[in-house]
Amino acid sequence: MRFSQNKLQKNLFGVIVFVIISLAAIPFNFASVPGEIKVLINGQERNFSPEPVILKGSTLIPMRSFFEALGCEVNWVEETKTAIGVRGDITVEIPIGKNWAFVNGAKKELPVSAQIIKNSTFIPLRFVGESLGDEVNWTPETRTITVQSTKISSTQNLHVHFIDVGQADSIYIQAPNRYDILIDAGNNADGEAVIEYLKEMKVDDIEIMVATHNHEDHIGGLDDVLAAFEVEKIIDSGAEGTTKTYQDYRAAVEAEEASYQEDADLVFNLGPDLNFFIIETGDNYKNVNNNSVLTKLVYKEIEFLFTGDMESDVELTLLDKNIEADILKVGHHGSRTSTSIEFLNKVNPQIAVISVGKDNTYGHPAPEILKRLEDRNIRTYRTDTGGTVVITTDGNTYTVAQPYSSIILRN
Repeated sequence: MRFSQNKLQKNLFGVIVFVIISLAAIPFNFASVPGEIKVLINGQERNFSPEPVILKGSTLIPMRSFFEALGCEVNWVEETKTAIGVRGDITVEIPIGKNWAFVNGAKKELPVSAQIIKNSTFIPLRFVGESLGDEVNWTPETRTITVQSTKISSTQNLHVHFIDVGQADSIYIQAPNRYDILIDAGNNADGEAVIEYLKEMKVDDIEIMVATHNHEDHIGGLDDVLAAFEVEKIIDSGAEGTTKTYQDYRAAVEAEEASYQEDADLVFNLGPDLNFFIIETGDNYKNVNNNSVLTKLVYKEIEFLFTGDMESDVELTLLDKNIEADILKVGHHGSRTSTSIEFLNKVNPQIAVISVGKDNTYGHPAPEILKRLEDRNIRTYRTDTGGTVVITTDGNTYTVAQPYSSIILRN
């Protein structure tokens, strides 16, 4: 059978139209990333995950983390797919996929619309910064964007909450500019209590979640927390478990679709002079406690070290690492198997915090560990005797509150 040339052309035209219509129906989920983009806010480099991208000559940046880096309260309206940032008397509303936005109710045209890229919401950086009254500049030679803002305080407090979850661990780091980190969430039954505590602290999402290791008293409540909050990045040791608690945790991680990473030597810049470190300790230890993810928080001159349940045989392999700290979360609830003399001498803390349950059957904290701390004039705070411990610092000095009953307000 032979087709006439006209009929062949018509059929070809129809195929082309069909392909164009089909492509138009596919949601946009990619962007051009022609190289690393550096973002400086008030002179301090900020790292964003996912990384910023360039589309049609404009820089798009992760919505929630950028709003929060500029000191905004963030809201999301699911019905209209609209991101909202509020700082002071300025409200910026950006619908996804539209070429317009609202600033204090006034409609503004956008150079490029906000997009969903790989399950994350990206917004136009320059438009947002300038709408909030900040100065935004681009240096093409170094691919650097600088944002200067007089609305972001240069001296803000950081709060570290050692939440009383009984014979378990849960630590909430409340950083300036609404950057939230959660390390563990207690036992299975503690998830709702941790969620309630975080909501009292006005947490709307969690930038980094760390699951130190696979024991129930550390990861038991994390599946509930993952269901209650949007989590951007999840870090654990990568060591697998066979318990139902671990399976529930892993299922929640996969359902969250957050950025996931096994522990390694990593550093996250959370703001001016504020860094969160993951310190590599090795992995695949037979003793699950020794797979604990070791983390360190440094705000200007004040340093915190969080040890999970790491025990002495691993502690002794870390003496050549940067583990000095002013505040130490004592390992394994004060068990005699952790906090070796050599490790304690290296860390050289002023404050020790022990997360432990009242009248627990393990005998934690061990008398010899308490004496070890006392002999070095290390002030020790315990959740079993005084409840939740909150340490507040401006990066130069710190205060310890226990028991803690009032709500800390955001800076």
